[in-house]
Amino acid sequence: MRVPKVANDRTASPWWAKLLGVVIFAVIVGSYTPSMLSGSMQPILIAFVVIGTYVSIGVIVSFSFIGVKDRHVSLGLFPFGVRRFSYPEISKVEYVEHVDTSDYLGGGWKLGQDRSTVILWKSGPALKIELTSGKRYIVQSDGAAMLVEATKKKIATSGS
Repeated sequence: MRVPKVANDRTASPWWAKLLGVVIFAVIVGSYTPSMLSGSMQPILIAFVVIGTYVSIGVIVSFSFIGVKDRHVSLGLFPFGVRRFSYPEISKVEYVEHVDTSDYLGGGWKLGQDRSTVILWKSGPALKIELTSGKRYIVQSDGAAMLVEATKKKIATSGS
């Protein structure tokens, strides 16, 4: 059974990430020859092709997302990772007016200087979630203000 979303937002990967994925895939396909599948390098080559294909396709179709649902908040970078937090785990949620990709050396799933986990593909407004464990997550979203309000409302009504 699918859990209904209260609010959600997603940001697609930028053009350069899609181009990088295509280039990685082209290098893998272009360097492959059937004669390479013989000999002792066969397991390494197969692993290289499988991992390289996953990464290239993943970069092409990737997007960052955040969803405020009935029982939890989920955030992540598809298809590379998802984190889910129940409302009692969240100690604080706030709106960040602007996060800049240059502060984190580009987009993606990053570790900030303050040890917070940052998920962003572009500069802009963000949602900052602090957990009772002390971990912090910052997710860039054009709908950050709406997501903060939806999360605060769910925390208030969840009885935590």
